[in-house]
Order: sequence, then C-alpha cells, then structure tokens
Amino acid sequence: MSNENQEVHADAQEQEQRPKRQIPWKRIIGAVVLTLLVVAALGAFFYFRIILPGTHYTEYEVVMQKDRLGDPGTTYFSYGKNVAGYNKEGVFVVGPSGNVVWNAAYTMEHPKAEYAGNYIAVADIGSRRVIVYDGSGRGTEVSVLSPVIAHSVSEQGEVAVLMQKDDAYHIQLIDPYDAAVVLKAEILTYVEDDGFALSIALSKDGAKLVTEYFTSDGNQLKSTLTFYSFTSVGENANADRIVGIFPYEDVLFPEVRFLTNDLVCAYGDNRLVMFQMSQIPKLLWEKTYDGEILYTAGSENLVALLVEEEARHGTNVVTDGLAESEEAENGEDGAAADDAKTEDSEKGSAAEEDPNRIDADFTGERGIMLYAFGTDGGTFAKKRIDINAMDLQVGKDDVILYSDETCVIYRKGGQEKFRGSFSQNLQCVFPGSSENHYYVISGKYMEQMRLAR
Repeated sequence: MSNENQEVHADAQEQEQRPKRQIPWKRIIGAVVLTLLVVAALGAFFYFRIILPGTHYTEYEVVMQKDRLGDPGTTYFSYGKNVAGYNKEGVFVVGPSGNVVWNAAYTMEHPKAEYAGNYIAVADIGSRRVIVYDGSGRGTEVSVLSPVIAHSVSEQGEVAVLMQKDDAYHIQLIDPYDAAVVLKAEILTYVEDDGFALSIALSKDGAKLVTEYFTSDGNQLKSTLTFYSFTSVGENANADRIVGIFPYEDVLFPEVRFLTNDLVCAYGDNRLVMFQMSQIPKLLWEKTYDGEILYTAGSENLVALLVEEEARHGTNVVTDGLAESEEAENGEDGAAADDAKTEDSEKGSAAEEDPNRIDADFTGERGIMLYAFGTDGGTFAKKRIDINAMDLQVGKDDVILYSDETCVIYRKGGQEKFRGSFSQNLQCVFPGSSENHYYVISGKYMEQMRLAR
C-alpha cells in the first residue's frame, strides 16, 4: 500500500473514532425562553411604569350600577374596598358588586361616623350616644357622661370620646368589648386652664391620642397640640401621660388625624403639619399657606387640600393699572394705596423668608389651588383648579376632585389622569375596589366605574 493510501486510510479511521459533536438544544431552548421572559418583563415594566402611569383617560365603563341607598342627607365614605353610608336612621355597607354587606338601624339627630379598620363608630353629636359597629354590623352602644363634641375610633374598636359640660371637657378612652376594663383612660380639662377643645385623634392601635385646644387673648389666637401615650412610655412620663406639647400662634387645627399608626397630620387654617409618633412625637415638616381652606383629605400615602387664595407671584397687570389711575385721580386715596402696597410688600418679603410657605403660581385676583403632598413632605401636586369642586378624596397615588357634573383625577405632578362628565348630579367620588376603579354616588345611582381610553 502506498504512503498516500495509508494516510487517507488513517484520516478515515481518525474521523470514525472522533465523537460526533452534540448540539446543546436544551441550552439553546433555555436561552431563548430566558430571553423571551426578559423581553416580556421589560415590556411589562415599560407599560406599567412608563406608559400606563402617563395615560390620560377620557372615557369610563360602568361595571356596577345599583339604585342609591339612603336619603339625600346620607353621607358616604370609602370603607376598605367597600362603600359605607350613614344618616339619621342608620348605617350600611355596600360591596363592589352593589350587594348590601350589612346595615343597622338607629335614630340620631346629628350622626357623625368615624372608622378605622373594620370598625365604624357613629356618635350623635350633642347627645350622649355612641355606637361602635364591628365588621359584621353588630353594634355595641356606649353611654357617656356628657354631650359628645367629637370622637375617634381604633382598629380594635376602642373609641375616644370628647365631651363638654359647662366650662370643662372630658375625654374618655373606652373599650366596649372589654368587660373587665371598659374605661381605659380619662382626661379632664378646664377652659380657664387649657382653653377650648376643638379636635381629637386616636391612633390605629388605640395607644396614642392627640388633642387640639385653643385660647384667644385679645387679638392673639393660640393653639396647643397635645400628644398622649397610654403605654408604659406615657405612664413613665407623668401622671397625665403627656409625651409632647406643640404650641402655635395665629392658627386653628379643626382636624387632626392618624394617617398611619405612627404618622399624625394636623390640618390648620393656615398650615399643614406632619408628625411622627412611634412613641414620642417629632415634627417632620410643615407647610404654610394663605387663603381659605375649602376641603382636606388624607391617606397613608398622601395629604391634600383645596385652598381659595389670592395670587402671590405677581398681580394682574390690569388691576395694577387701575390702581395707579385711581392714585392719580384721588390724591389721599392714592396715599392710602401706597401704604397698602407697602404693607403687601412687607407681607411678600415675609412670605419669601418662610421656607415652608407654599404659594399659588397664578396671576389674577383669586383662584382655587390644589396642594397635595406625600407623607415625606414632597410635593405630589400643585395645581390651579378649573372646576367648582364640591370635595376632594385621595387614593393610593391620585387625588380626586368633583363638581356637580365633572370629575377630575390628578396623578403625581398635577397631570390629569382622568376628566369626565356625568349626566347625573355627582354627590361623591372615591377610590374603588381595584386599580383604576372608582365609586360614583349620584342623585339616583351608586356605581363603580372603570377608566377607559
């Protein structure tokens, strides 16, 4: 055999002995599947975090419609994923499908409901009746010592009741479900010592309380926010269990509220104040503003208010022109106008020096501004409103305004999420049972709508 043939034969044998290369199909398929999953995840992220949050909705679909429960005097509020309502004759809860979850009858002249968790406490303001309802609608009535001014309830059904008799105020913390210790705490104050009581708030766990009292000394108004702890921290602090006192001048706080168990918001007539209170209260931030407070709202994520105020960043040019003409014609009146301008200028300078002040960003005589903030104090929305809003509500990440026939929903940055018109007169709109769902109460129906493009 020639050398050439021997080499060819050797190559053939080597090729036969060499193992065949296996194609790694499992690896290839796995890589393809992983790639598809990554692409899908990125697409979902892009849609839900980029596209969907920026979507502007102009249409809606009614997914539930029932005849409205309650008379024209019924007050409605968001109760978890349900709707609750109350009036002089009773209280009820309606589910997302329009079914009545529970209802209870009573007779009250001036009912006022507060809720936390599954509990709803209805007090007859001015009388001595308070009824606490659990999540099933079973009511437990509490008779208190004096006429009720305000009340607040915890997620365990404990209720703090503020009462007045003559020149004294009485606060009782009552657990209607604990036969052994029904009265958990008592606070007694007098007008001549502490002033007039205005509002109270009980924490979610029932262990902390905040009160607002005010006094008037001539032309000066003074308010005091007092923080109580019914835990060992309060017991060790002093006999009154006071763990913090925050005095303020020239402001009233008609409403104080625990947004979470540790976050307290005080809504004042010229400022918004946020406290952290896990045990001892600490001031987190405050915002000051001018104008008349129309409505307020709050949740565990957001606080919001509507303020009717004058413009602070510039004055209408036409108004300036008229003022200057009147000065030239009226002489002494013009001097008075100069004095007024000087006073306004001083006020403006003071406003600029206040780092907590929030100002309207429009020109003109008056306007209604929406201010909304995260619980960290960051601005969520600052917007001039173009509807005659009857109220506002806040959801997890949006603010809801509505007039008789129009509803506008804003997302972060003041961007419109939804604007729609309704043929029925709106009574209230608040968050529904799921994302982009909202309950709508009108003159005739109780509906749940789903936003659509």
